[in-house]
Amino acid sequence: MKPPSSRITAAALVVGQLAGCGGLADTGGGNARDSGAPDARSSRDSSARDSRAYDAGLESGPVDTGTGEASSSSCGGPSGLVTLASKQAFASSIAVDATHVYWVDAVAATVMAVPLCGGTPTTIVSGQAFPGALAVDATSIYWADNSYQGPSAVLSQRLGVGTRTTLALVTGTITQIVVDTTSLYWLSNGAEVVKIPLGGGTRTPLVSSHQPSAMAVHAGALYWTDSSRGTVMKMPVSGGAATTIASGQPNPGAIAVNDTDASWTTGDPARYIGAIMKAPLDGGAPTKLASTVSVSRILAVDATSAYWTDSTTTSTAQSIVMKVSLTGGTPTTLASGDNWSVSSIAVDSTSVYWTDHDAYTVMKLPK
Repeated sequence: MKPPSSRITAAALVVGQLAGCGGLADTGGGNARDSGAPDARSSRDSSARDSRAYDAGLESGPVDTGTGEASSSSCGGPSGLVTLASKQAFASSIAVDATHVYWVDAVAATVMAVPLCGGTPTTIVSGQAFPGALAVDATSIYWADNSYQGPSAVLSQRLGVGTRTTLALVTGTITQIVVDTTSLYWLSNGAEVVKIPLGGGTRTPLVSSHQPSAMAVHAGALYWTDSSRGTVMKMPVSGGAATTIASGQPNPGAIAVNDTDASWTTGDPARYIGAIMKAPLDGGAPTKLASTVSVSRILAVDATSAYWTDSTTTSTAQSIVMKVSLTGGTPTTLASGDNWSVSSIAVDSTSVYWTDHDAYTVMKLPK
């Protein structure tokens, strides 16, 4: 991996650390794997408890603002591009609730958290094999711990309590996890989507005859892209017939949904170009919101805009964070950095957040 670059630019000119929000107490977790940590298989015991999560005080979850976003608390201090965490090797799989930002540090094999307003990053899950996909709701954090020597696992842990539960063991690699108010959904090996109650129980396969690339859940419906068929699909989370929202899409990838539209990325790997697309949730003519220089696989939306990452055409390796209105218009560059490699993105009601696994950082910027 490349060393982090000191050259960072942003559409917002003020760069500083936010102040005014209380952080998690430093309980000595650090970012390195504990030398005395249990074996990854035994750490999945439903009775296991991570003391650092127990002491962290992570009691608050997302507040529904009516747009499918978590509500961010107001932070004092300077505004602009903020580094919430650094030295996070191969940071990815970002998630946000009303008080904290969560991500995976794949090298340390941990799940981390930091207050939205900045502070000391805290280890809330440790001793994993290859932690990957991540999701959070009002009470718990959910993640995948992938294994190449046995079954992968879908796990949950109560925020502020630390009681860990293994919800399912899965053959293959789990690439995405999403949750709604009652269920967790996982996507494995680009081959199937499975649903399970948040507390564990009976698995329900939802998508197996397609080859889903990515998924989203919103208002009682499951949405996914199928890169092999070039389609964007929808079905009830209770099961039933799938309907096509859009077809003829070149290599559709990431998907994100709000109350009115599904948005997704497309790409032509041979020519290394792509687009940000959208269509009404019930189907209709797709609309191209923006062209992309690279084939983006990272996308988030709120009620009014889409956010994604792209690359520049300059000779330097530069990743950029972009925004465009869902009604169309000229895309805006929110931030860029030499030798950046943005690996995941999330939004709440005030800010956009991302992880960068080459710069080893977790970043925040007002929308």
